[in-house]
Amino acid sequence: MSPSDRGEIVTTDTEQDKEKVWEGADTVERLTPEEITELARDSVTNLVFITNSQDGINLSFGLVLSLLLPKAHERYIESIGAVYEYISKAGPRSINGMPMFTSVRFLHIEDMPLLTEERSRLKAAIEE
Repeated sequence: MSPSDRGEIVTTDTEQDKEKVWEGADTVERLTPEEITELARDSVTNLVFITNSQDGINLSFGLVLSLLLPKAHERYIESIGAVYEYISKAGPRSINGMPMFTSVRFLHIEDMPLLTEERSRLKAAIEE
């Protein structure tokens, strides 16, 4: 099975291949409960930068999204609930205190409430 068959974003060099980048990626892939717990844990411990605010997206992910999203299907874009990446992948510079990334991960819009709930549960457990 090729990366595009699995809905993964792939980079290519030819114009013909660029048209196929989003083939098979109709929506953002949903996370498993285990992946949501891991993302929540990494977020609570400040290993991940995650945002769904317009400023956060523009400042931290604007460069990479300006290259990726013009080729994305509208349905894919509508399924994005938040964008995130591990802080370890941030570049050496920031804009207005916001980290800058050249890679991005997408969180499905329906996973947002699950992540928020799991983050709250983990924060409460840490505070006890």
